[in-house]
Amino acid sequence: MTTSRGQEQDGTGGPPLGRVAAVLQFMAGVGRPTGPREVARVLGMSKSTAQRVLAGMGHFGLVRRLAEGYVLDSRWLAAGGGPEAAGLRLRQVSVPYLVELYQAVRCPAQLALLRGSRVWYAHSIRGVGSPVPLGARNPSAPAFATAAGRVLLAGSPLASGPGHAADRVLEQVRRQGFSLVPEDRERDLWECAVPVHERGAVVAALSAVTEDVRQAGTLVAALRRTSWALVAESGSPRVADGAQAG
Repeated sequence: MTTSRGQEQDGTGGPPLGRVAAVLQFMAGVGRPTGPREVARVLGMSKSTAQRVLAGMGHFGLVRRLAEGYVLDSRWLAAGGGPEAAGLRLRQVSVPYLVELYQAVRCPAQLALLRGSRVWYAHSIRGVGSPVPLGARNPSAPAFATAAGRVLLAGSPLASGPGHAADRVLEQVRRQGFSLVPEDRERDLWECAVPVHERGAVVAALSAVTEDVRQAGTLVAALRRTSWALVAESGSPRVADGAQAG
């Protein structure tokens, strides 16, 4: 069972979480296929650990295995474009936390940033057999139509909803500190999201997608714990996220 993000065994069959960020950074820098032998040599781990990390990363869609070795999936390469630098810094360190969040709640976990009036899902982590969330199917969507987007709009001093009714919705999101929005009514999927603060500003959103809306309170608590962990990683002071979900 996981008791620390840096432990080698997590008890769930997932990758050793403390190693994922280092492997991602190495693979992004090397720019070519690599394998467990090279990863082990460069990062100072055993070959079996390197193999387990790469296999786990493949399970979560972070890497693809080719005949020549493992390569980063194109979704995890540099994003470019317009999100604020703070959000991009969180993007670089968030993957191990999203993996840990998924393993805690067994729901797809996502990191989202705001681009104008649209939400951009920078990362979407899910296991084999999990529901496919919007962020995995379409990384960009109208912000107000999503829980993550509403959290980001509510935290932006310049943003507003499409009309007075939408502004009232965003005010409610500000007060309660989370958003819950039906993502796909046909599949009965719900997205639950909370903000991530850096130095008092909302710079990103964390969300999870569930088939059971009764799980919302549990998801809000887990999402907030992950948000606080990301804040601690960035060295920023923790900011309260509003009322607890009932």
